[in-house]
Amino acid sequence: MRPAPFRRRTRGIRGIRGITGVAFLTTAALTASACGGSGSITPKKGAARVAPSDNAALCSALVALPQDLEAYAASAPKDERAGLGAIATVRDLMLEGVTVDGEPQTSTQDPPPSVGTVRAALTAPGVRSSLDHLVSATKGCDEASVVAEAAASWARLVAVPNDDDYCDAVRSAIVSDDRPARDVVDSVVTASPAAHRPFWKAIAQAASESFSDVSEADGVVLARDAGGVGLYAEDVCGVPDAFVKLQLFGAFADIGSSLGADEGEGGLDDDPSTSEPAPTHPNGTAPAADPAAATAALPAGSPITFEVATIAVDDDGEEVVSIPLPKGWAPSGVIGYSSKPPDDSDLGFWTEIEVDSGCDGVCEATDWPARLRGPDGAMAAALANDGATERPTADGAGVVVTHADGFGRHAAVFRWNNAASRYFRCTATVDEEADSLFDALVAACESARAGWLEP
Repeated sequence: MRPAPFRRRTRGIRGIRGITGVAFLTTAALTASACGGSGSITPKKGAARVAPSDNAALCSALVALPQDLEAYAASAPKDERAGLGAIATVRDLMLEGVTVDGEPQTSTQDPPPSVGTVRAALTAPGVRSSLDHLVSATKGCDEASVVAEAAASWARLVAVPNDDDYCDAVRSAIVSDDRPARDVVDSVVTASPAAHRPFWKAIAQAASESFSDVSEADGVVLARDAGGVGLYAEDVCGVPDAFVKLQLFGAFADIGSSLGADEGEGGLDDDPSTSEPAPTHPNGTAPAADPAAATAALPAGSPITFEVATIAVDDDGEEVVSIPLPKGWAPSGVIGYSSKPPDDSDLGFWTEIEVDSGCDGVCEATDWPARLRGPDGAMAAALANDGATERPTADGAGVVVTHADGFGRHAAVFRWNNAASRYFRCTATVDEEADSLFDALVAACESARAGWLEP
């Protein structure tokens, strides 16, 4: 069961940003493992630097106060440095004006960071790849991994281009301090970019239920992504106090989902089909995929071009996917769909994109994240490969699992809708000869749209 960090950590903290710190970054900074018997919170101090192969120092730094995190980052490996700097800037904003264990916290920056400063830090060159590295490097570190995953999610959320229609919808949803009505939030879901949609879907569910009925999965999304969506809403859309308002709402919904799970109400024991809108896209169709990300990820001078194809991954033609595929590659495969380069392309025997659907023996609406990661889950099997790592998809609505072996590099992209009976999977494999195409093929998989999952 997911811990309920807000209930354990708010004692001894004063200031509005301390309260909203449940959105994981400040939550982890004021780590529960440091709580004393008096109920106050004693922040961890920075740890001495150890060998890069030992992640203990990294994990300790990620739950330290900003000045200690910055001190660690100064001597950290290069691939950690940009991400650590961004996290320190976020935490600086969150802790400004907060009292921790009787000590008022002040920014380490002059002037103190604003939401604009934080968004700039999260979108700076090299930050997203550095944060993805930190996600992998902190697996098993509990609090530190929560910080890394939240920061990586925020970086993707704040990088979304400006969208006036979406901003107008967001403004109407959070114009007051009250919980927004379901119909208002539904309009935001419709207008939202793909990266923000899981958060607003969770908000829509919370808007129509009591907080204790919010599913645990939705509670995780709300607590993890509220800060990132709030930063975007305030800095890009110009919505006053959106950063704090959305974190407060996400925090209370997250508490409710934890309470519901604790008491046997809501959480994973309820009908999971209620946690997401049911797919309404007609069988046999799918929204058009966008090839831009795949094209942008091609190496300079590559002769490959992507074109959007509409393919069926089942015998009846009902499970349809729109996906960017390399022009000139040939379809193959008995189960699902596979696209391979021509035999004379010198791209290797194993290079291909495979697209299919699965249900892991369930074949009905279910809690797909729990099922996919369970003992018989396809994602669990992918993660069991030596050296496997995972990260969120570019839009935050799925998971990418990567590993390498004697056949080349592999990435499996998983997407789902808890109201659907099957999940989507796209696997990109590159032989050694085609290694430079790996990022582009993975981006193609991430860009795919599965019609049976679309609300």
